[in-house]
Amino acid sequence: MAKLETTTVRGICYASAERFGPPVIAPFAPGSTTASRGPVCFQAPSKLAFLTGPQASLDMSEDCLRLSIAIPAGPGPHPVIVWIHGGAYVAGGGDLPWYDGARLAAEQALVVVSISYRLGPFGYLRLPGASGPSNGLLDQMTALRWVRRYIGAFGGDPANVTVVGQSAGAHSIAAMMAWGEARPLFDRAVLMSPPAVPLPSEEATRAVADEYLRSLGVDALSATAGELVSAHSALPPRPITDLRWAPVAPPSGEIVPDAVDIISGWTRDDAGPFALMTMESQAAAHAEGRSMTKLIFERGSRSAAANAKAAGARAWLYRLDFAPTCEFGAGHCIDLPLILGEEEAWRGMPLLGGLSWGRIDAAGRPLRGMIGSFARAGMPAGRTGRSWAMSDRPRSLP
Repeated sequence: MAKLETTTVRGICYASAERFGPPVIAPFAPGSTTASRGPVCFQAPSKLAFLTGPQASLDMSEDCLRLSIAIPAGPGPHPVIVWIHGGAYVAGGGDLPWYDGARLAAEQALVVVSISYRLGPFGYLRLPGASGPSNGLLDQMTALRWVRRYIGAFGGDPANVTVVGQSAGAHSIAAMMAWGEARPLFDRAVLMSPPAVPLPSEEATRAVADEYLRSLGVDALSATAGELVSAHSALPPRPITDLRWAPVAPPSGEIVPDAVDIISGWTRDDAGPFALMTMESQAAAHAEGRSMTKLIFERGSRSAAANAKAAGARAWLYRLDFAPTCEFGAGHCIDLPLILGEEEAWRGMPLLGGLSWGRIDAAGRPLRGMIGSFARAGMPAGRTGRSWAMSDRPRSLP
């Protein structure tokens, strides 16, 4: 497969923040980029490694507010994609090789920005006196403000920004909309596997903080990063429908959601891997996974579309049916290698079942085309260039 031409700049600091404090946007200084991948937030190993394979080993730091940019060949300005990774608000990072945007940038002539943000207690611990959106969500919003302000220096069009998020990343996009912060930050959005999990109330986030601080046992401001991660890992697990760390909900009735056009979708067996984590019988897990998929991810996608329409925007639905293995089917995260990262990054991913990279790349073309056409023209389109019709019935991909 021919190598597609792009330039990638890494390690750009988009903001700084004190521990548990809000981010402060950083000015861009030409020449401040690095060749190395930026750090990710301190975190414990992901519980989905059995599905995705092991996460690449990158430096961890509280000073992790970095972004990387993949720039296509040819004159700009190009439409901009900002990628927000998932990981249940406790795992991942924008500079992981999984999330390299070069393939999407080159094929669709897009500038692709991947961002890191604070995770777990570093980004979502609600201490007394806090107000407004959670710090982890503020990180993402600040990265988007940085993009609006500086992406023109990288060939991007600051007036044409599409945000794309998967799982917790999609949940974050919905949170920005709920806080009425979408329109200043981005022009449209793609929500991939958004879970139907309500944003926690202020009271619920305070209860999580109390539980966590009891587990920590020392002052949170002076604790080591390792102690903060260990205290999180020591907490009892919660079901997928009850995220411990998540952006706080806006005050009831005080904020009107923003109207931006969206595409929202799920994978056919989205919740199957989570059922496999808790059930011994594979047959029972598959049945439970189908039920959970409808309850969590299909419902989350449909709710996002309904909310967008109610706010006066347009919305389209899709379902991804790509299923390389019988065990995992079209499970959670199967969409990731179809749009981001190169072959080496995804080598050995259990979800892919040893399928050739040529077949994986080909299966992703409709998904990448959907994102590209939406970013360029504000309408998703198929292989022939014909725009999708809006319907309550999801479009099946690939």
